[in-house]
This record gives sequence, C-alpha cells and structure tokens, in this order.
Amino acid sequence: MSSENTLPPEIPADLYIPPDRVEPDPPVISRPSELPFGQLGWETFERLCLRVAAQGRDSGYARLYGRPGQGQQGIDLYVRRSTGRYEVWQSKRYKEFTAAKIKEAVDTFWEGAWRQQSDTFVLCVAASLQDTEIQHEIERQAQRLQESQIEFEPLDAQRFSARLRNYPEIIDDFFGRPWVVAFCGEDAAHQLRERLPTKEAAELRKSLGNRVVPLDNFMIYKDIIRLDRPN
Repeated sequence: MSSENTLPPEIPADLYIPPDRVEPDPPVISRPSELPFGQLGWETFERLCLRVAAQGRDSGYARLYGRPGQGQQGIDLYVRRSTGRYEVWQSKRYKEFTAAKIKEAVDTFWEGAWRQQSDTFVLCVAASLQDTEIQHEIERQAQRLQESQIEFEPLDAQRFSARLRNYPEIIDDFFGRPWVVAFCGEDAAHQLRERLPTKEAAELRKSLGNRVVPLDNFMIYKDIIRLDRPN
C-alpha cells in the first residue's frame, strides 16, 4: 500500500479541514469628507465657485463680477437665469468664520444694487459653519432675505465638498487626478481617462507656445487641453 497520501503522524488531521466561516470583510477605507480648499489661492477659489455655480439649475450665463480694486456690492460672481433674475455668490476662503461675518456678508449684499434683481444669495466659505451661534445667525439672515423673496444658501467646506462630489472633472481641474480617486472613487477617475490631467495640460501648453496644433489630435475643453487617447 502506497504511503504517498498518508499524513505525517505528527500533524493532526483536523488542521487540514477548511475553516467553517467566511473570511472577514476587507478593511474599510473611508473617503475624505472635505476637499483641501485651504490650499487654493483666493482667486483660484473664486474660479472654483464660478465653475460650480455655472453647473446649477437654469444657469444661462455665469461670470466673475468686476476686477480687483472695483467695488463689488457684496458679490464675487453672478449667474443670469432665463427668468431674468440672478443667483449671486460671495466667496470667502477663510480658515475660520463667525456669526458676525455671516451678518456682515449679508449686510453688504443687502446694501448693494444686486438685491433688487436676485432670487438667491450664496455665501461660500472654505471654513466650517458647524457652530450653534453661526447657525442661529444663518437662520436670522435667511428670514431677513426671505422677506425680499431671496433664498439664502450658505455653503461651508463640508457642503461645498458634497456638491463637488458630483463634478469629478472640476475636482480634476482644481485638485488633480489623485483627489478624484480619493474623493469620488476609481470609477469616476476611470471616466476621465481620456482627459489630460491639469498638470500635464499646463506643461503641454507651455511646451507648445504659439505653435499650431492639428485639430484632429487636440481640442480645447473648458480651458483644458484634451488629448484624444485610444481606449
């Protein structure tokens, strides 16, 4: 009789029995809840707000308002709607925000000419508004604006990040492809595989200079050069 399949006598046979339970779930890797707005310059943060505002409901035309040094009457950008009314934004890339600053922002808007032609005032800040005093002030100012048929929408870092989660291409432009992966997931990043990452696009623009590029190979898309790559 062959001993080829005989177990070594010193190893108990039950060690070769498969486990009677499934393997535990893999470790949970949570996505960040906020984007690093603090790493953006204030002008870049304004442009980010503009890109998001332009994606909103009934956004027919969106522009930054004025140029540095001009009076802005409490707004940084505006969106013209088909109704002829406006959604206006004030952006503040502050590390901290207070209830007094909430009131100050609304006061400045209230005293300007845009109040008469706007139906939404968005205050977008890079800080957190998760504070009871701030939230009470938000509600007071919301009631104040509602009397003039104006919706008050505060966006802090968490809420603004949540809105941006729906726009991985904007995250790609302002924060880079690794943040698309971390914040939106691999599937969202895969959808952008034919889109040239922002850093590479900037380097490509610099290397091209004033040279003519065949339109069959490149196209300009929202200020980003896109390279038509094979799938």
